[in-house]
Amino acid sequence: MLSKKENYDYALVASEEGSERDQSPDVKHHRHPRWNSRALQGAFCLAVGGSLLLNVFQLFIWLYKNDLHGLGDKSTTAYAQLSWNTPGEFEHNGIYDSKDPKVTEDSWAKLNYDLGSIALSDEYADSVGLPRAQRFPWDQSKGLYFLNGYHGIHCLKILRLTLKELFEGKNTTTFHEGHSDHCLEALLQDVLCFADDTPRYTAEDHPGRPGDGQQRVCRDWKKLEAFAQEHTSCWRDINPTENIDTLLRYRYCPPGSPYAERIHKIFGDFETGPNANKDN
Repeated sequence: MLSKKENYDYALVASEEGSERDQSPDVKHHRHPRWNSRALQGAFCLAVGGSLLLNVFQLFIWLYKNDLHGLGDKSTTAYAQLSWNTPGEFEHNGIYDSKDPKVTEDSWAKLNYDLGSIALSDEYADSVGLPRAQRFPWDQSKGLYFLNGYHGIHCLKILRLTLKELFEGKNTTTFHEGHSDHCLEALLQDVLCFADDTPRYTAEDHPGRPGDGQQRVCRDWKKLEAFAQEHTSCWRDINPTENIDTLLRYRYCPPGSPYAERIHKIFGDFETGPNANKDN
């Protein structure tokens, strides 16, 4: 039931010339009809509801932006669908530079860059804007590619081995100087391309180790590994310092591979364990 209370609002009083322009506000005394009261109530509800929705939207935007600052870029890569969503930290004397030499050697040995060689269909390559590549020997509708992250692992292992051999006083190294130069350039290009702007803190007790223990956000290497396994090219870098028949390196398919039967018809039985090489 509508209230009998009289309401007041502002109305415009016409000027002496009768024009509605240049009018001054005055108080007008009247009662609102039922339909006008309902319209005002509806307008009030819409205004309050709209304001609440706007506040929720602004809160969402603030949280999203704040989350980006805290956790890194939320963009997803076009290939393995990787995002900056995996916690990590800057380490000094981690497993790849442990005070225990065995831990260090074992950790580096487990880094396998063979998975980096993958076979992608031409249809997929076209859909993501990749150039066509040389043919995968077991399926001519696919091209051969090498994942950049695994190329980095390959280069780091070569440079580490070369440094060890030089520090040990060897006159010759396993890999020639040109290979090391190529790897240094490739790693530098990655650093310059990535342009990591993370400020690493400094501390008085270890000024030469900026960022030691500082949290960071990474991509998920295991997810990249899964992508590599899904698109394996059956490649293994056997006899890495020798010029051998390239096809020999593309016969190490995982169990259940659709190419295994054809490969064994060509090569027969051969070693697939850690000691595999061109001769066995």
